[in-house]
Order: sequence, then structure tokens, then C-alpha cells
Amino acid sequence: MPAGIAMLRVQAWPESARSLGMLSLMLLMALLPHVAHLPVWIPLCVTGAMVWRLWIEVHAAALPNKWLRSIMALLALIAVLVNFRSLNGLEAGTALLSMMAGMKLLESRQLRDYSILIFIALFLLFAELLYEQSMILLPYLLLSTTFIVTCLLHLHDGGSQISFGASLMRSTRMLLQALPLAALLFLLVPRLPGQFWVLPSHGAATTGLNDEMSPGDVADLSLSSEVAFRVEFQGTPPPKSQRYWRAVVLHDFDGRTWRRHRSELLTPQKIITSQQTYRYRMLMEPSNEPWIPVLDIPLQTSLRRSMLTSDLQLLARQPVTQLIAVDVLAATEYQFGVSLDETMRRLDTQLAGSLNPRSRELALQMRAASNDDSVYVNTVLNLFRQQEFFYTLQPPALGAHTVDDFLFNTRRGFCEHYASAFTFMMRAAGIPARVVTGYQGGELNEVNNYLVVRQSDAHAWAEVWLADRGWVRVDPTAAIAPQRIEQGLESAGTYNEALTGHMLSRSHWLYQMRQNWDAVNTFWKARIVNFDSDDQRSVMSLLGFSNPDWRTLGWALLISFISFFAAMMLWLGWKYRPRQRDPVVEAYATLKRKLSRAGIDALPHEGPVDYLSRAALAKPALAGELRELCDLYITLRYTPDARPHLLNRLRQLVRQLPA
Repeated sequence: MPAGIAMLRVQAWPESARSLGMLSLMLLMALLPHVAHLPVWIPLCVTGAMVWRLWIEVHAAALPNKWLRSIMALLALIAVLVNFRSLNGLEAGTALLSMMAGMKLLESRQLRDYSILIFIALFLLFAELLYEQSMILLPYLLLSTTFIVTCLLHLHDGGSQISFGASLMRSTRMLLQALPLAALLFLLVPRLPGQFWVLPSHGAATTGLNDEMSPGDVADLSLSSEVAFRVEFQGTPPPKSQRYWRAVVLHDFDGRTWRRHRSELLTPQKIITSQQTYRYRMLMEPSNEPWIPVLDIPLQTSLRRSMLTSDLQLLARQPVTQLIAVDVLAATEYQFGVSLDETMRRLDTQLAGSLNPRSRELALQMRAASNDDSVYVNTVLNLFRQQEFFYTLQPPALGAHTVDDFLFNTRRGFCEHYASAFTFMMRAAGIPARVVTGYQGGELNEVNNYLVVRQSDAHAWAEVWLADRGWVRVDPTAAIAPQRIEQGLESAGTYNEALTGHMLSRSHWLYQMRQNWDAVNTFWKARIVNFDSDDQRSVMSLLGFSNPDWRTLGWALLISFISFFAAMMLWLGWKYRPRQRDPVVEAYATLKRKLSRAGIDALPHEGPVDYLSRAALAKPALAGELRELCDLYITLRYTPDARPHLLNRLRQLVRQLPA
């Protein structure tokens, strides 16, 4: 039989090869979640090392010599260093640990080596939690952890002497017993702000808004069903037409691309609001960007180490690389920026170069025919409403003069085309204007009554400055496609354009399944992954501790530990309590103690017949009783249907025997 085929017959492997195969499977399970984060050559190298090591064990070949292993380890180190430009960080560290696991496998022979591999597998497995903590990952982590602990028990219990199934049951039981202790640690260990154990993943690409916008950027996001954030309102949420989630404000325009201005003032202008405010908690997914989308105008936020810019962008001090929860008080009816300083006016009226001359000329003509700025704004909006402009997810490419090409030639575009053209027309007429990107709308999850805002809800609109009114939001998309604002993106697209989630919305069963899954996943992220000091205080309040400090938590943790381990000791004491002894054995043990005090000790090799016969020779006066005791004992021990009165006679004779 060919060697390759023989290797596939696991039943024919020696016991050492089967143990090694179990360890290889364990390493593969630990490595599998990292495949999406690692270069493809790393899983291939580790798998190749596993196959090579199994071949060596099945064929009883020699391990690679020390020099070859050293050279391979050095090459692996250099390869990781070249690929990641560093050995520090999450990606580089995971890659190096994976390669070292493969190298370690090539020198493993002893139980000690296998134990090291098991602990490497545990490190690799739980390193995945530094990337993400999704609900869908949890069953795999639990299954893999159980398998790794089973491997550890199986190897240390003697391998072939204990079945794998018995080791599996034992590891499962141990992990279940550890759950109460894990719950105590989760609830009572004092929480620090943020998730200090989550490392930023600098190499990971994220889908979302950035600090610039060119035609087509937001349209690309509309094809993504990834969740941007979830929102739970205290009370009734605002109507869909008022759900504008402000993220990035773009001031600089080079003729094609709008960009965020780098030297924004950090002190916002005075905000005048009406009574229409909303309180909500936002659970934001990692974006690798610093801006936090907020409903219209943020008045209060719970975000630590954040700032509000002069154009009301809420910015975190660091990019958002982990799931965060933010409590916000926001206004949807407001007035701000009534007085505009010259610096801001120049910034939001400048037009670089001489691009888009036809649009400039059109703007001047329309402005000359308008009485004031408000009339001019409506005139430009009527241009989109009354002429043949089309809202589409698949607009044609634009030339060098993007605004001219859009307004006079293609007339087809997505929200960023209309926001860009409208803002340009405002500036060309001398009216301060800027582009705002963020999200609009949101899907209501009726299971738990919260909004899900996806990347497909990405949107762009404009803000113009009007005397006595300040900055006013103007959404040109509402002029050309009002159904996009009132009913969502899907209703605005043409019939033959594929939209993410279209099939889900058509199928009630699939739609409901997605809603239920998102509700479960949101609970997991909000209540478990993002469990913070505020949630901890809420739980402790339910237990009768109002506003607990770290000392209270410490005492609660200590008392809980003592109670837990006391309960474990009582349970183990009951489980392994001495069983009730056989009354016949008890009577015989009493007899031996009495004879021992008389100087007749039982020898280690003596059975009851030899022992009691020797005792009868040493004590002739008791020979008759001892012979009867011997007969009774043998009858009671080895006769299945021995009568109860014989046990009473045995006990009576033992009691009557002189001490």
C-alpha cells in the first residue's frame, strides 16, 4: 500500500501517532479563527509542519536535527518580521505564535512538549477575543476550549488507559463547575473605564465613512449591510425623516473631492434648542475612525475623552477600535452659529481654481434672479425637482469638471452627487455652505425596540448659513428622491438595481430571523461584552448595594469566593463520604481488635480460616467459640442466601468474647 494512503488509515497508527494527531487537530482548531487575519502562507506553513510531524511519527522516522530546526525557526521569525515590519502588536504577535507552534511540533516527543503545545493552543484561541467578541464566535470558543482541556486530561491520564470519551466527560464537567466562579468574577471584579484588554487592530480594513468624499464613495457603502451602530431611545424615537446622524463635516473642495478641514476650532458655537430633544444610548461598532455619529446636534454625551468641534462633530480622542456605548442627549430642532466669524465664512465660501465654470455661471445667474439667500436655496432645489435629474446607485463616471458634468450632462447620481453640486452652487453664489456625511434613517428592530443603523444608511447632505437663522440643514436628496428619506434606501433605487438586504425584506421569514438574531447579538454586546462600571452598579443595586465603591465590591467578591468554595467543599465531602461498611466486615474487624489486644495479631497473608485456627490453638478455652465464629463469618460472606439470624449470632459471639 502506498505510504500516503497508509497514513490516512488512522486505526493503523501507533498510539503515539494518534495522540499527535489529536494535538494537531487541537492546533488547527485554535488557528482556524485567525485565518481571516493572517497571511495565507502562515496557516499553510503550520499545516505543513503538522503533516510532516505526523508522517515522521507514523513511519517511526527521525525528527529534523537541531540545526535544521534552528534555521527553520529563524526563517519563520524573519518572515513574520518582513511581512508585518514588527514583532509587536496583535497581528504580528499572533502570526509569530502560530509559526512557533508549528516549529515546536517538529521537536515534540515528550509529555512536557505536548503540554506546551496545549497551552500555546489556548493562547491562540483566546487571542481571537482581542479581534472580536461576537456572539457567533462563542459556541466555537466553548467547543474548542473543551476539546483542548480534553486533550490535556487525556494525555496526563495515561492516554490509552483512559478513553477519550471519559476525558471529554470529565473536561465538560470541570468547565461547567467553573461557570459559577466565572460569573462571580464577571459581576464583582471592579471595572475600569473601557476594555483595556482589547488591542487596536491597525491592519484591519473597516467599512465606513472617512474624512473625505468623492462621487461614488457613499454609494459604495450603500451596498454594505454591516451594522454601523444601534440606538435604544428612552421613549418614542424621532420619525424617520428626522433621523440624521451627523458624523463628518467637510469644508475643503478641490473640484472633485470634499475633505475635512484639519484646523477646526474646538469650541462650538452657542446652540439654541427647542423642547424637542431625545435621550438615547448608542452601541457603536468599531470603525477605526475618531468620529461618533450623533442624532443632529449633541447637547450632552457620556463619552470620556471626547471633544465637540466648532462644526459640531463629536470626536473621540482615539480611533474607535472596540465596541463602545455612549449615552447622548440630542436635539432635532435647534439653532446654532447665528453669528459667523470671517474665518469660518472664508473657509465655507472658498472654491479652489477655475474648475466647473458652467456651474459657476449658472449659480450667478440664479442668484441674481433671487431676492435673498433663502429664495436662492429653494431655486436650486427646484432645479433638481423640476428638471430631469435621477437618483441612482449606479451613476456614470464624471469628468474633470465633476459638478458641470453632473448638472449639465449625466444628471444621474447618488446623495453625494446632489450634496456636492448643491454646496458648490451655494458657494459659487457667495453663501457659506459645507457638506455633512453621516447616516440617515435606521431600521426598527421590533423584538427589543431599538434602531439598527447600517452602512447602507450612509448619507450626505448640506448645511448652509443664512442670516438670523444660522446653519440650516438642506438635503438635496429629499428634493429628487423624497422616498429615500421617508422610506429608506431601497425605495429610492431603480427596480433593476441590486440592494443589500432586498431579498431579506421581501421574505418575511428571513427578515424575522435576522431581526431575532440581531436582538440576541445586541443583548450579548450591550450586556456582556460592553458590561461596564455603570452596569455593575445597576446589578449591585438590584442585590441591595446602593452606589457600591471598590471596597464594597471587594468584600462582596471575598464573601462570594468563600461561599463558593465552602459549597464546593461540602459537595465534594458529601460525594466522597465514606460508604457504610458491611456489618459482617465490621464484626470481623471488632473480633481482630479483641484478639490483637490478647497478643494475637493477624498476619498480612492470613485469611480468616488460618487466622482463627491459630487463635484457637493459642486460646484453647475459646476454641469452640472461635471455630463457630469462623464458620459464621465464611457463611455470611460467601453464601448468597445467608439468613439474618446468623448475623445476630455472629455479633453476639463477638460481644461475648473477652477483650
